[in-house]
Amino acid sequence: MRGIGIGVRGNFWEDILSRSLPIDFVEITADHFFDTIQELDHIDHYPTAVHSLSLSLGSPDPIDDDYLNKLLEIAERVDAMVMSDHLAFTQTRGIDLGHLNPIPLNNKLFSRIEGKVNRIQQASGRRFLLENITSHLTLAQDIPEAVFLSELAHKTGCGILLDVTNLYVNAVNHNFDPMRYITDLDLNAVSQLHLIGYSKRDGVLQDDHAAAVQQELLTLLEKVLTVNPDIPVLVEWDRNFPTPEALHWNLKRISETIDGCGHSSVQIAGM
Repeated sequence: MRGIGIGVRGNFWEDILSRSLPIDFVEITADHFFDTIQELDHIDHYPTAVHSLSLSLGSPDPIDDDYLNKLLEIAERVDAMVMSDHLAFTQTRGIDLGHLNPIPLNNKLFSRIEGKVNRIQQASGRRFLLENITSHLTLAQDIPEAVFLSELAHKTGCGILLDVTNLYVNAVNHNFDPMRYITDLDLNAVSQLHLIGYSKRDGVLQDDHAAAVQQELLTLLEKVLTVNPDIPVLVEWDRNFPTPEALHWNLKRISETIDGCGHSSVQIAGM
């Protein structure tokens, strides 16, 4: 079983239902289904991961109970293999900022997020994954992000969702070596990868989830999978959707990269 999946979007709905895509699993963004949860019953033929956008783990506020309960309901509905959200904050003092925002990585924030991750895992009975984000801002970091994520995984038993595109975009925009990040990251704790092409505006890379996967991203993907080939790869495509032919071409290129790293017959890691 090859570990390649796709994010469930309306443009891919029919292909997912008809099983015409060469994929092994799907990921749903829970926030998109809060009001239409019954639609998820149609994808029960695929192993499913549940991703969310608004747990706001970096906020000083406690986790919103209503929001968490909605996530747990969806996770139960699809028998989620894992749940995930971002190393970020999206709201504070009840104000929704409408965007994933970076947090200063220090011991105080580590303790805050550790407690929230423990609560989510205890409430859900499922492994929770933390994803790296892109940001146009650089905040002071007492602890490098890769180390921060790895230590959280060690302390809580959570996993890491490594977004390869986000890593590459940040590395170029903020002038650091993505390979150093990978070296610092505990790749054995990485349980899922996200991948999609980036765009460029005014000399700055953008993670707008709207382009074919570039070769440099496949090269970085290969670096990760060479160390740990048993990590499933999920394609995120949120706008400027491809033709069926272009989608299959992208999936084929990613599959070939996976296969080249010895990924032939595996169980989806951490799921």
